[in-house]
Amino acid sequence: MLILPIEKEIETEHKIIGRFNPRQAVCGGAIIACIVLFYLSLGDLFLTIVCTMPFLSVFGVLGWYTKCGLNAEDVALKILQEKYYKNQVRKYRTRNKYFALYNRAYARKREQKKSGKRGVKNGRGSKKNK
Repeated sequence: MLILPIEKEIETEHKIIGRFNPRQAVCGGAIIACIVLFYLSLGDLFLTIVCTMPFLSVFGVLGWYTKCGLNAEDVALKILQEKYYKNQVRKYRTRNKYFALYNRAYARKREQKKSGKRGVKNGRGSKKNK
């Protein structure tokens, strides 16, 4: 059976607000909400910016970072799997009926190479010596 390495299917995201997709709009709203809440609670703009920097960076990466069609958390999960679980490729098996025929033919050729015998072709139009 043929085994092919594949990645996650690439999906297109629709734009809802200007050039922002829903993921970016939600993360942008969360960034604005963090800034407003910290400003209302602290009252100082400089202190608000300093205190919200970790939240801004996390929401910014989650909203805008994509690599090869994968979002930030999917990329991080893939990196963890590769580092710790040594799972570099996800295998996908096809169910094509022709591959069974191909595999038999390749197995036959491998056996012939191992045994040192050469296959004799007797196709149409060839004459056998009697």
